[in-house]
Amino acid sequence: MRMLNEIISLRPYQRDAITAIGQAEARGVRRPLVAMPTGTGKTIVFADLIRRRSGRALVLAHRDELIGQAVAKIRLVHPRADIGVVKAERDETGAQVVVASVQTLSRLHRLARLIPDLLTTVVVDEAHHATAASYQRILEHCGSFRDDGPLTLGVTATPERADGTPLGDVWEEIVYRGDLLEMIQAGYLADLRAIRIHLEADLDQVHTRAGDLKADELDDVLRRANAPRHAVAAYQEHAAGRTALVFTPSVLAAHEMADAFSAAGVAAEALSGKTNPEDRRAMLRRFHSGGRGSSRTARF
Repeated sequence: MRMLNEIISLRPYQRDAITAIGQAEARGVRRPLVAMPTGTGKTIVFADLIRRRSGRALVLAHRDELIGQAVAKIRLVHPRADIGVVKAERDETGAQVVVASVQTLSRLHRLARLIPDLLTTVVVDEAHHATAASYQRILEHCGSFRDDGPLTLGVTATPERADGTPLGDVWEEIVYRGDLLEMIQAGYLADLRAIRIHLEADLDQVHTRAGDLKADELDDVLRRANAPRHAVAAYQEHAAGRTALVFTPSVLAAHEMADAFSAAGVAAEALSGKTNPEDRRAMLRRFHSGGRGSSRTARF
């Protein structure tokens, strides 16, 4: 079996992130946070960190697709690792590397089966969620808040929460932050091209909650401005035949957007946090295999 440097070569900034984590740990930082733009390989970073460290590791993810992605990348970087999954009926807590659904592992009877004393590394994917009670329960069980607890790494593209809850309640320090513009200039990310779609919408009367526009009021304004119709027209003008994602401010807006695309003859589906897991997996399979001529309307 080929070794890591023959399978995958870390990008310079990924190596810099690994170095920053090690330097922070040497300074006594037990709960470092790494912030990197989407698409720059955060999963590869923590997979390589796990490979480098002895002992057992726990990776926490909040969506099924992130669990599968973590398992695949850890296996790519660390082919000989014994990887177990904890979600639904799977309960492989005795593996060297455990990749777990937060919703499943946070249940007390499931968490009791995880022996924390052997853990040397805990990774929280999408770490901006870590202030939630379910995450806190797991991290407390693992000893992440003890001085002698496991190194607990958070990785995220968004090192802040929309509800204003301070991430400093969990994470001690952002030890590495990747810059979006630098990643684009270096050729690691595709450049951005923005097209402004003008609507007759007055947002001045929309109230805010926790720093965000109130979704129900924003829905009303966008509906009166015929936003779904304008979105369809813009798609047909600028991206016809290409697979697309449309992010919306609410679940209701996602369904209205999907209906507008469907009415125009573009295959579309609405996906949200309220979508049941089986339907979600089926939609994502259709999205990835749909090819040209398909549009998926989604809110994650």
